[in-house]
Amino acid sequence: MADQTLAERIRIETGLPAGKPVDPDDLAGLFNRYRPDGAGLGRILNDAGVEGEVRRRILSIFQAVRPGHPDDLYFVVRQCEPMDRASAVYAAQSYLDDFGAFAAKAGDTELSDALGKVRVVQQAPAGSMPDEDIGVMMHECLTDFLIDSESGDSEIFLLREAVYTMASDYGLLAYVLCPAISSDIDICAMSGKYFELWRHGIGIAFLEDGIAEITISPGGLP
Repeated sequence: MADQTLAERIRIETGLPAGKPVDPDDLAGLFNRYRPDGAGLGRILNDAGVEGEVRRRILSIFQAVRPGHPDDLYFVVRQCEPMDRASAVYAAQSYLDDFGAFAAKAGDTELSDALGKVRVVQQAPAGSMPDEDIGVMMHECLTDFLIDSESGDSEIFLLREAVYTMASDYGLLAYVLCPAISSDIDICAMSGKYFELWRHGIGIAFLEDGIAEITISPGGLP
């Protein structure tokens, strides 16, 4: 296996025809076949170097969603590891601070300035109105960066659709593939903080007046 390219391993594992370039879109849903615990991933991904780091991150997603439910189409965290509210607020604020720094380095000063004014709270004041703009801007900033960062020299990006369709989540895509991204902007720490929020079932709801409120999935708090 060590002498085979990633594309060759993917073809053997999936039955895609030899002699034809692997289309990442054809790998949507690929990782569902390795549920519930990721057994068999070694047939595609080596355990060393960038591939090994990507493989470990994929396995951490498997671990986060166990035991799961057989009817789940996506990787869904159903039994969250508990985190107290104060820690959840701190973790969410730290992630947004990092995203603001990332946006500034990516040249999105509007988003960076907006995130610099956001303060995460456990519970927003009554009557607070949603503010969808920041979430949309964060999505666009991250997806643009991921598209621009794909390298033709790294086969690991053949798995981008396979990783994305695990949970239809670009934050998780960044978390898994960041070791392969060659850029002056290091997003591994930021995306690692996103993964911690995700596996604990913690979301962030943006509201007017620079307020962000944590949202908790069932089982995400003691």
